[in-house]
Amino acid sequence: MSYISTSSPFIRTFTHSDVSADNTGITQILAAASATEKRIIVFVQNKSATANLYVIYSATASVGILVPPLSNTSIENYTGAVRVITDSATASTVHLAYAQV
Repeated sequence: MSYISTSSPFIRTFTHSDVSADNTGITQILAAASATEKRIIVFVQNKSATANLYVIYSATASVGILVPPLSNTSIENYTGAVRVITDSATASTVHLAYAQV
């Protein structure tokens, strides 16, 4: 008999969306979760081949984590807002995937 111990629930599904971002202003791509929701993982992918993406894990900060072209970042157990901005005036596609229970 085997025993599996886990500190968080098993993920059943992800919510996916593509959003546009550029350097004209910070774009919120995910609002803070409610008090009853728990996000297991938040995954942000920079789909641009040329623009750098900055992911801001805060509702108020103005600087974020650099995500180079065609790269990604993720964070576990984060329920706050996620916002993005790029270094390009041309709109870039950002992919968001998250799982919550």
